[in-house]
Amino acid sequence: MNDILKRKNIKKLNNEKESWIIKTNIKLLIKNWKFWFKLIIGILPIISVIIFTTVSLTSTLWFKHHGIFPNNWSRKYDTTLRELQSWSDLSVGCMVVFRNLTLYTSYSTFIFGAFFLNSAFNTLKEGQGRYDNSNVGLLTMIVISFTLLFYNISLPITGDFKTWLPVQWMSMFLQHSLVPLLGVIYYFACYQHHNLVYHKETMLRWWGYSLATILGYFLFFTIFGYILKATHSWKPMPDMSFSGYFPYDFMEFTHPKASYTNGKLPMVAQTIIIYGVFIIITTGFYFGFYFTQNKISQKQMKYQSIKKQNILK
Repeated sequence: MNDILKRKNIKKLNNEKESWIIKTNIKLLIKNWKFWFKLIIGILPIISVIIFTTVSLTSTLWFKHHGIFPNNWSRKYDTTLRELQSWSDLSVGCMVVFRNLTLYTSYSTFIFGAFFLNSAFNTLKEGQGRYDNSNVGLLTMIVISFTLLFYNISLPITGDFKTWLPVQWMSMFLQHSLVPLLGVIYYFACYQHHNLVYHKETMLRWWGYSLATILGYFLFFTIFGYILKATHSWKPMPDMSFSGYFPYDFMEFTHPKASYTNGKLPMVAQTIIIYGVFIIITTGFYFGFYFTQNKISQKQMKYQSIKKQNILK
């Protein structure tokens, strides 16, 4: 009987101890500026995707029912107003949601948001979690930097921003420029990189992961697009490519109008060049970021060592 009571008391004490630790950690967490910063930059881009998708859905349905060609669609593509009006509201809704959630910019936004939200709740042990660590962080920075580079380079070329609505400016700042840039700066200026050392096998493996994460997206949606096109299925991207089956023009490499050189360069050559540039850019980001974060880690370790020595003195 005494043993049973003793075990119950021990269990009660352990539960109270765990409860006290949790409450203490929560108090420490909400007082830490890093928690709030990562929480905000992690959630804002995702909220932006939701708002942008909602507005896009509402406006597309409005244009359909009023017999007006959507002003944010390009007339150079094959999809016509008559075709849009032939679709049910449910089909239009599925199309808009699918399109907005599967573009590379959204794909990179979700990876970016997931990393920083997870890291926010792991702030007290930053850089030491299963997904909150310098390997996953490095991959995340490469994926979002790819968006930062190509999205912002394309703006002055296309000139699309001249006719943007407020919701598009919101999307640009929260998903494609300001907030992601703040995340990259935080990662290299404030994030805790623990005991990073050069290891060739690990370095090459994560280089492969980075290439697979970016190129895998384009490969998957190229194959998916051609399957839909071959079966004359529902168009998920009518405002993004000529046939409406691909998220970006260049992925439809068999369509003559997808040429960026007016046919002067064979489509096969154009495709090889584009993906070659993607590989070079991704590789440049990877090795540049990899060695940068390793140097930062060494400085952090040196600083912590000096700090411990001063405490002991």
